[in-house]
Amino acid sequence: MSIYASENRYAIINAFYILQLEEFHMDVHEHKRCEIMYVANGSCLVELNGQLTVLGERHFVFIDQNVPHRLIVEENVPCTVLNLEFSCSPNQSGTDLHYIKKRSSSFRNFLSKPQKYQLFFDNYNMLDCLKSLIDTLEKKHLDNQFLIELLFSQFFVLLSYCMQEGKRQDGIHYTKKAKEYIDEHYLEDISADLIANHVGINRSYLHTLFSKYENCSITNYINNLRVERAAFLLKNTSMSVTDIAFSTGFNSRQHFGYTFKKYFQRSPLQYRKLPGIYIKANTSSFTQHKSL
Repeated sequence: MSIYASENRYAIINAFYILQLEEFHMDVHEHKRCEIMYVANGSCLVELNGQLTVLGERHFVFIDQNVPHRLIVEENVPCTVLNLEFSCSPNQSGTDLHYIKKRSSSFRNFLSKPQKYQLFFDNYNMLDCLKSLIDTLEKKHLDNQFLIELLFSQFFVLLSYCMQEGKRQDGIHYTKKAKEYIDEHYLEDISADLIANHVGINRSYLHTLFSKYENCSITNYINNLRVERAAFLLKNTSMSVTDIAFSTGFNSRQHFGYTFKKYFQRSPLQYRKLPGIYIKANTSSFTQHKSL
């Protein structure tokens, strides 16, 4: 039963789990229960009403009743998922949603905007709440019922807080995490797949985020760091161009020379001969290289 129907005053938990998945393909299905799928780490795909969306770390989705959906965990992209399913009905049993609505303006706002499903980013420690709730449910002690109701009520309030947050900040979070990893490893043999796995999202989503927040490709960002380092070595050491090429992460002198000239409009040797001039790399005119 839909959580948005005012007559469905009471909520009861029907199913719950925490799973670590290496690869998983769920069949499309729907049910009358409401559902939360939360990604604790890694990333996955969720199909909702025929539309695929990526859920990364600290993402979660709320699904109302009768929405066709399925979970997909791709090979080599492991994922930890927390799941909670609950039904809402007029039957006087379970957590009283009307009571929460009276006490929380955020929850009232959530209920006033019905949607088949909603995607969220966790800014309010929803993960800790879900873990505590599932852990308490698994213990199956009769004395835990009051604690379950408290945690379940907290869950609804945090859900509404996340909705109220407005624009999701996940893209900035993942881009920052990727940049930190690149800044530490750009001199090594790194790839977009390796970076995406470290961040916990898939490669295509990472490319989209860099285009959106950095206005360049992942390769451009890495090459910018590499040629800036190479320029420093050309001016401040007697290392050969070949040695500089390999020490800054390039796999050949030819690739290094081509890339360097694209950034600095001159070859490494021509740059080295410039007396006392340091020219900052210009990435705005560089054509994206798709080697990653």
